[in-house]
Amino acid sequence: EPTPSNVADPTKTPTPPPPVEPVEPTLSPEDRNRQLLAQVKEVTIKLTSIDKNRQSKLNLRVERTAQEVLERLGWKVVEAAPAELAVSFSAKDVGDAIEMTMKAELKARDEKSQLVTLISHEASVGQVNTQMMARLRGEIHPAVQLGIADFYNGLSTKTRLALAQSGGGAK
Repeated sequence: EPTPSNVADPTKTPTPPPPVEPVEPTLSPEDRNRQLLAQVKEVTIKLTSIDKNRQSKLNLRVERTAQEVLERLGWKVVEAAPAELAVSFSAKDVGDAIEMTMKAELKARDEKSQLVTLISHEASVGQVNTQMMARLRGEIHPAVQLGIADFYNGLSTKTRLALAQSGGGAK
């Protein structure tokens, strides 16, 4: 008498199911970023600036201040690191003045080696009359110097808060 196809044949040994691959729990982007931030030990600084002269007073000030902030956060600044601080310094005309803006993004590589932004900070660092800019002849206006310092203080505060949440690095 024929047996229905959905009934197991007692004369055959059942084939065991294929082994189940363990599934890694997927982290939320926020948790992944906290984990990546906690692992940062070394950082490379990448500067994009309106001043194409790499050795200008402005570029040296922006880079030197970035390095000081990173070192105060307990990180070493090196030529090639898995994490980078991308800093941009830009300017735009606003009437008879020039407004200068800075943006910084701390990035690290994720498990797929993609750069992921962990912290982002952007702020105006000063507005200088165009006639005053012409008279400065390569010097940095005092208001812009203060703006750069304020910008990095904001970035440092934001980074320290994120580090406290991640259980990582900053002392």
